[in-house]
Amino acid sequence: MAFVGIKLNGVEEVKKKMQECQMEISGALPSLVYESALRTQSLARSKVNSRSGQIRREIKVTFDGANKNYAVAHVGIKAESGDAKLAIKVNSLEYGHAAPGNARGVKVVRARPFMRPSIKYERSLFKQNVETKFKEILDKDR
Repeated sequence: MAFVGIKLNGVEEVKKKMQECQMEISGALPSLVYESALRTQSLARSKVNSRSGQIRREIKVTFDGANKNYAVAHVGIKAESGDAKLAIKVNSLEYGHAAPGNARGVKVVRARPFMRPSIKYERSLFKQNVETKFKEILDKDR
């Protein structure tokens, strides 16, 4: 019976490089997520049709995941429990339905979405940015 053996040189070096890349990618993701959330916020604020500017000012970003193994950013309007009027206004702008104060549907508001288009646009941009960053990290000479 014959045995064939293959000797691999440099396996430890490859493992080390992979770990370095993994650490660098993990470090880059939170900033990519946060930057994407800020762009989404800015775009949504530019698209919102609000005369008073209240809804525009209420579009906020919250970020979670710093120093953890994940990164989550929330972009939108967080209506406090007692602020039902704001929630109704936002919903009527985004989706369109009877205007606030017109429960009988006398005045119907057409939808003027601002969050959904902003998120849709940023989603493709985020994917491109992540791909570019990963390629940049993987192509580095180590």
